[in-house]
Amino acid sequence: MVMKSRSCRCCLSVVVLFVAGCLFGGCTSAPTGTSDLAVDRVVLYQSGVAYVERSGEASGEDLVLRVRPDQINDVLSSLVVIDRDTGAPATVSLPARASEPEQSAIAEVAGEKGMEAFLESLRGADVRIHHDGSRTRGRVLAVESSPPRLSLLVDGQSTRFIDLGSIDEVELENEAVALRVRQSLDESMSADDWQSVEITLRFPSSESRRNLVVAWVVEAPLWKPTYRVLMEGDDIVLQGWALVDNLSGEDWRDIELSLASGTPLSFRFDLHSPIEVDRPDMSGYGVPQAVDLRPPDPMRARPQPEPSPQDQAEERSGIDLSGESFGRVGGLGMVEPEPSADSDDRVASAGSGADVEQLDALFRFDITGQVTLPDRSSTLVTLVNESVDGQDMLVFQPGSGASENHPYRSLLLENSTDAPIQRSPVAIYRDGAFVGEGITPHISPAERAVLPYAIESRVHVSRDHITSYGESSLTGVEDGELKIQHDRHRVWRFELASSLSEDDTLYVQVPRYEEFELIVDDELDVRREDDFYLVPVDLVAGTERSEEIVQAGPVSKSIEIFHSEAPVLLKEALERPDIEPDVARDLQAVLEALEETRKLEQALSDDRQLRSDIRERSKELRENLQALGDGDQHQELRGELAGRLQEQDELMAEVAARVVENSEKRSALRIEIQELMRTLSL
Repeated sequence: MVMKSRSCRCCLSVVVLFVAGCLFGGCTSAPTGTSDLAVDRVVLYQSGVAYVERSGEASGEDLVLRVRPDQINDVLSSLVVIDRDTGAPATVSLPARASEPEQSAIAEVAGEKGMEAFLESLRGADVRIHHDGSRTRGRVLAVESSPPRLSLLVDGQSTRFIDLGSIDEVELENEAVALRVRQSLDESMSADDWQSVEITLRFPSSESRRNLVVAWVVEAPLWKPTYRVLMEGDDIVLQGWALVDNLSGEDWRDIELSLASGTPLSFRFDLHSPIEVDRPDMSGYGVPQAVDLRPPDPMRARPQPEPSPQDQAEERSGIDLSGESFGRVGGLGMVEPEPSADSDDRVASAGSGADVEQLDALFRFDITGQVTLPDRSSTLVTLVNESVDGQDMLVFQPGSGASENHPYRSLLLENSTDAPIQRSPVAIYRDGAFVGEGITPHISPAERAVLPYAIESRVHVSRDHITSYGESSLTGVEDGELKIQHDRHRVWRFELASSLSEDDTLYVQVPRYEEFELIVDDELDVRREDDFYLVPVDLVAGTERSEEIVQAGPVSKSIEIFHSEAPVLLKEALERPDIEPDVARDLQAVLEALEETRKLEQALSDDRQLRSDIRERSKELRENLQALGDGDQHQELRGELAGRLQEQDELMAEVAARVVENSEKRSALRIEIQELMRTLSL
């Protein structure tokens, strides 16, 4: 390697030239160029990777492939090489990546610190310096700033100082150092000016020609779908496009292009960087040592071996590695489908859509014909172009977006194609005019979705709802509790005002609940979706009107036997003609006990009220007696009040005794009722 410098004391720009030398240790026969193995198939995935396949004929023992530096790890983890004729294996060679200390030391070449910084990074390296018309060979000792000069160790014995301004060229005599400088320059280049890394495939013997397939999976931009809907009358055509970006660093010319929906797992893994393992220092083995009383370190788990590049390629891409089928599957192992016929002239004019195949959760779009994508370019390719089922309609979706009181012009789109419709923007055209834009959700084949695309401000809608409950009925007796059911009604009220010039139909959205049934005429064109109903109502031009939509559903719950509704429900059950005699007898006993309990509870309530009145009267009498004092002039009145107080105390004692007695009776009846209910099943 030679570095030349202008004659200046502190040079800020350098030119690096590499002298003859093999990239790998030792020279081999001239390798075959990569032009014979051009890219002929690419599959782009929505997980941020691309399957890239090359095929062609090559001769000789070596084949050189060139890839971007940032793709090295992906290539190492997924590279597969197939000799279709002999199946002969290949070994792979590439420049080793410098360790972190070497990278940081040599990285000065990537900066703008001039000759001084570069020579400092070469400390210890063997160099040949061209200066002042002569050459000096030695090892770099140091670079001094003041004065700016280079110190060289010459012949391993003496030191020579060379003025930096007099240096014309620097030759690196150590190939390993030159290689690290070159790698550092490669990695420091911008993405637009990347320098390729050479990967050499070596085969065990020299053949006149080899029929090879080489493929790998590398990081790539996502392909992005976009759709158009063309409506003319009742006819609807769906056009789907995909925006594909080629940032691979090379042109893709006349390739087979496939786009896969779905997200197979993919990740980054650094295989290129060397990993150094700490080794034990046994220098003192056999020499008496002081006893080390520290506890041992915890045991480390043995790491699992990494899968081979071929295993990873199969796992990530589903590639069939056998024979001719390898070059055709494009990473998905599927048979090419028959192309579908165009449905009408409008479909034919836009070009045929891609052929579609499904593999588990993945869908693959095989783009019709060969595609050319220059490097650093984007291209739109056709995914789908065919007639589909659908209906243009007015839909009121409260709380769904920009409009709370106006409906949307919407498209009920049914995916009658063989592939899913991706989440993407969709442009809507009617009779050749743009009428709005929407967003498609993910729509699987045979599914449908409502796509709002414009607000209809000439229609005003307000919505309200109420909930009411009907009468309860007994449905059973279980575990001592009554099972009851009553009807619940939810009424949706819509106030509609239309200033349209013509009558129209408005579909109002009503939430869908499993426990509710929509009460509508069977002949009404109700659209039943997973989470909601679309119920049609008439819009009369230039008028205002109201509309009610009713949902009804039973509500079940359990109540205890002492609930206030229990006696009424039991009496209704006794009136049923199909009730069994034993059950009727037990129900009658429960009813009689409940009636007796009700009377006792009423008596207890009356006595508690009487007891409260007696307390108030007694309190009043005591206050009056205290107010009269002990004087002789009110002895007669005090006697009368004292007599009344004694009567109240006697009455309080009678009431208290009655409350205790009735409470005990009520408790006994409740226990009797509970025991009867435990044996009762209805």
